[in-house]
Amino acid sequence: MEDSSGLFSKHAGSYAKSDSHAAGKDLGSLVDHLPVPAGSVSIDLATGTGFTALALARSSSVVIGLDMTLEMLNEARKLAELEGASNMILMKGDAYNTPFLDASFDTATCRRAAHHFSDKPRFVSEVYRILKEPGYFGFVDMVTSESDELDVFNELERLRDHTHAAAGSMTYWLNLVKSYGFKIEYSERQEEKVTVEKWLSPVMADSVAGMKCLSFLEKNEAYFQDKYGFDGKSFIKSRCIIIGKKE
Repeated sequence: MEDSSGLFSKHAGSYAKSDSHAAGKDLGSLVDHLPVPAGSVSIDLATGTGFTALALARSSSVVIGLDMTLEMLNEARKLAELEGASNMILMKGDAYNTPFLDASFDTATCRRAAHHFSDKPRFVSEVYRILKEPGYFGFVDMVTSESDELDVFNELERLRDHTHAAAGSMTYWLNLVKSYGFKIEYSERQEEKVTVEKWLSPVMADSVAGMKCLSFLEKNEAYFQDKYGFDGKSFIKSRCIIIGKKE
């Protein structure tokens, strides 16, 4: 899960200015459906530039924002200072192997990050371990079509971003979360029509990676049209929101 390609280090400032990450519809849905009682101790895993941790900080007594990339954490620290979130603590750490005791948190979240995780079961197991009973897990990530048998979407994502491991389908994530003992309290699939240029960001269309992506899209145009509504300029990007309860 290290930022081996340097993408997050290089583009931390761009992520910090991303309206989609700061106020995307998925964040609102996550916050609306995730129980965070006053006084909760919370953690946001792979927090990035801290937008989800900040949302948790508004109702938690303390929230830990954990991430592997120092440049992203530096941007999250600026956000916390700007918003006066003195209860937001930022730490460098691994979502597979956190430095916390069993049953340390009331709430755990992970938003728009799990497609970078190569060992997703290990991640969900770690979330279950550090949550109290009862405790809540709020999860958001991009998902593939349920019928992307050739895994073409993930091939495209890896061309854009070498840190991309794999996005799963919504069914995959629901089954995985349930298999580790969580009760599904809420689930939703959100769709967003995005232009190719917006999807590529922060990668530029005329960069080496950008041109590889455009070539791949052209080569597989019929497939993306069928599975993702591709019309030559935009396609449908989907995310799942899942709230799991540890009982």
